[in-house]
Amino acid sequence: MCSNAGNNTDNSNLIEKFSKRFISLSDEGMDFDCEFIVGIKKVVVRGHKFLFAASSKVFQAMFYGDLKEDKTVIVEDLNSDGFESMKQFIYTGEINFTSVIKALLTYVAARKYLISVLSEVCSNYIKENILPAEVLEFYECCKIVSVSEFEELCCKIIQEKTDEVITSEYFTLAKPESIELILKSSSLSLKSEFEVFDLFERWALAEASRNEIAVGSMATSFNHLKKHIRFLTIGGQQQCVSRVSESLLLTPHEKFAIGMNQMKVNARPVPASLSSQSQQRHFITSASPTESYTMQNTFMIKINSTCESCNRYDLFAFKNHFYISAFQSSNCVFFEIMPGSSTNYYTLIFFMKTKLRVMAVNSYDDLYIEKELDFKWNGNIKPENQKVTIAAIPINKLQKECFSRGTNAVVIEGSFKVQKIE
Repeated sequence: MCSNAGNNTDNSNLIEKFSKRFISLSDEGMDFDCEFIVGIKKVVVRGHKFLFAASSKVFQAMFYGDLKEDKTVIVEDLNSDGFESMKQFIYTGEINFTSVIKALLTYVAARKYLISVLSEVCSNYIKENILPAEVLEFYECCKIVSVSEFEELCCKIIQEKTDEVITSEYFTLAKPESIELILKSSSLSLKSEFEVFDLFERWALAEASRNEIAVGSMATSFNHLKKHIRFLTIGGQQQCVSRVSESLLLTPHEKFAIGMNQMKVNARPVPASLSSQSQQRHFITSASPTESYTMQNTFMIKINSTCESCNRYDLFAFKNHFYISAFQSSNCVFFEIMPGSSTNYYTLIFFMKTKLRVMAVNSYDDLYIEKELDFKWNGNIKPENQKVTIAAIPINKLQKECFSRGTNAVVIEGSFKVQKIE
């Protein structure tokens, strides 16, 4: 008995080749009879009127209607990548996206020319493949191309995956509108309003660095965003007052008002630049503890301070698991980690990866420091006796003019990952 396996394979190859018969016309430039000039880059896209018309009533009217186009068609409101993807779908019935941004640009083209099948393909791809790390950039692209259909999707991801959104590389580059979307959310996947303030401060310091906003002007430069932080719901009176007093993003009047309301002493209405919201935001927390922690923040450190207590900066307090801080000696700024007072680690080994970026006035002068190390904590030893130095930056490097922010201050972006390995 003869097998048909070989014949079936040959038939499949022939069918696949036949299905791509139209794209070969395009690849070979055979008998093009229409031309589009697309986007701000004025990319020329050529094709065949009949195929475009067969896929869209808009193209049908354009090429065969009463007001048919006989000249080159100018398409100013579409991106050329999206238009080319749409053409690929018209010629093959298939499409391969490399990103959700590409799918969005194709969606805009399909919507313009009323190709509903392609619109649905794009929409399904976006919903199934968008990642928390890219949702802010995607949201901003939606605004640029006037697409509102995915705003609910973006909000859902921001609320449910906030921790992943704010640790993405794009977060500190995001536009103010994206940060406002996060701050206005009634529900976030964070631990507390402290973390909301931290994420805002990290972004704002990066934004101030990009736009060369002077230190003295920072406190009044972000009022439209600051008003969404619910300072009146922050628990821990002493910690709140201490944290707020250090911030460059609050005026003395705002700090005083927050402090008075926290201490319940002569409580008074907060300034118009702050939120009067006393209803706590809903925070979504994971039911199971993690064995890996990632923290990222942007902070300002003053160099050459003569005040001993001013030389230490508390950067992170992750629950009561551990604390990360920075302090200045005569020749270096050191970064260190120590276990929390309520943590019973017994004897455990951790791996830590530290990334620091000293942000220069011009980004090409930025200074990068990366360190990796293993360390051991013993639950029977006092936490203050188990501090581990995780990085150090020489003072003479920080004193270079390219890092100067006025008042002897430098801006540093830090990323810290701690993982229990044993």
